[in-house]
Amino acid sequence: MRHSLSQRRYSLYLPALLFCLIPASMNAGGQMDLTNAIVHAARTRDRTFDKALNVLVEEVSRRTGTPVKIQRTSFLPDYTLAIINRNEDSRKRLTSMAEQIKNRPAPDREGFHLQVSSLPTPAVLMQGKDSRGALYGIGRLLRAATLKKGVFTLPLFNAVNQAPCYPLRGHQLGYRPKTNAYDAWSVGQFEQYIRELALFGANCIEIMPPATDDDPSSSHMQLSTMGMMTEQSRIAAAYGLDVWIWYPNMTKDYDRPEVIERELAERDQVFSRLVKLDAVFVPGGDPGELHPDVVFPWLEKTARVLHQYHPQAKIWISPQATRVNQEWLDAFYRHANQRYPWFGGVVFGPWVKTKLNEMRALLEPDIPIRHYPDITHSLSCQYPVPFWDPAFALTLGRECYNPRPVAEKAIHNVQAPFCSGSISYSEGINDDINKFIWSGQDWDPQTPVIATLREVARLLIHPDFSEEIAQGLLALEKNWQGPLISNEQVGITLQQWQYLEKCVPRQVRANYRFQMALLRAYYDAYIQKRLVYETHLENQAMELLGAADA
Repeated sequence: MRHSLSQRRYSLYLPALLFCLIPASMNAGGQMDLTNAIVHAARTRDRTFDKALNVLVEEVSRRTGTPVKIQRTSFLPDYTLAIINRNEDSRKRLTSMAEQIKNRPAPDREGFHLQVSSLPTPAVLMQGKDSRGALYGIGRLLRAATLKKGVFTLPLFNAVNQAPCYPLRGHQLGYRPKTNAYDAWSVGQFEQYIRELALFGANCIEIMPPATDDDPSSSHMQLSTMGMMTEQSRIAAAYGLDVWIWYPNMTKDYDRPEVIERELAERDQVFSRLVKLDAVFVPGGDPGELHPDVVFPWLEKTARVLHQYHPQAKIWISPQATRVNQEWLDAFYRHANQRYPWFGGVVFGPWVKTKLNEMRALLEPDIPIRHYPDITHSLSCQYPVPFWDPAFALTLGRECYNPRPVAEKAIHNVQAPFCSGSISYSEGINDDINKFIWSGQDWDPQTPVIATLREVARLLIHPDFSEEIAQGLLALEKNWQGPLISNEQVGITLQQWQYLEKCVPRQVRANYRFQMALLRAYYDAYIQKRLVYETHLENQAMELLGAADA
């Protein structure tokens, strides 16, 4: 069985794999074995660079079962690491590598230079612009690597120079009962998930305060909402990521002194608990709808409290109220263009009545727009599945496992030129694949979705089945295209995932990302069979009724 899977992989997928994953300068015939190599890293006092190095050590060691050794050295510039053979003369080789770095342009913001070469002997050189660039360089290295028990190999790159296209690349991770997974997570699970998002280019997360439009707690929670919010901020700070907080106005009468005093006291408690906070996003509605003439003066008071603890933090606001008129919108854009010192920018999200290109024209050119895409819902939402078959819409519902890589790339690329990046709206892990697609497109909109899917499968599921899993995820999206009753893709998709189910090792079958996709494949096929059967019954009933006298 395993042999036939391998044959199928190389006969069907290898040309596309090489085209999407291997730069033109890469030696496609070679793989470098790094299983027993040593990581040499620059000496710095930057804790976030140390964290990036720990990520490399932990992710490689956990997957290969072989401990990774790090040696700090003064021969390399800041935010640089080199991986060379254990038996090589490290002093001579590192000196040579340091000279190479001097002769090339430094990476752009948040960027990195990565080189995997075999001359004179196998070696890896990664230089980050800063600690964040080093983390993304390590992420690129891990995504290209083959990591499994006893194996750590890399294809031979000549050079990769990368920097992100958009400055905002993040996702909302709200710890509240409304979400479909997060409220049951531990601190460790959140850290691993935040780490994985960062390895694929995310540079910020968005958290939530204890008081939102939801129940204050659930039976699944291991920490209080305040406690987990604090931990999320700490985790992001450790990785050098930015921290946003989605903070709706949950009461009324923000022009009354007693209400203002109470609400400011709550925000003081929240802001003071966070070790890092870079931005506050206040939705204009859904929930917390307030007229701009009320909300902007209120936010100025909020900013005074915010800056006691986070002096550089900005406040962003969206015009996403559900009941607006032209006077409301005129007032919003009038305030937004005032350039208040605490004002960071405008957020384009669900319920915004202004088209994105029109919003860009209404705002002063230097005022940034952040995209707030709803990637988690499939209907009754910002970007519903077009012409979704009612059988799926009625049974899968609004919030199901919804990998939509092709659609999400299209949505992103149409709207990205008007924005400074995105922080997605998410309510759990049902949109897990969509998160990686958005991060990948915010990093580089030219990235083919199949390349991102292969990297997700290789690093986060299993490298031996990355092509089959990537193709299977694309197939799940095709299941939703056109009338279900005649969609032959559904059966093909199920066969793909059933074949994988039989071939993959036990740890893959236990992987939640694999399980979600496998379950969807079975579910789609079941609903199609049910639809065919019940349609036949309905037709029979209609024939009988049509033949009745009354």
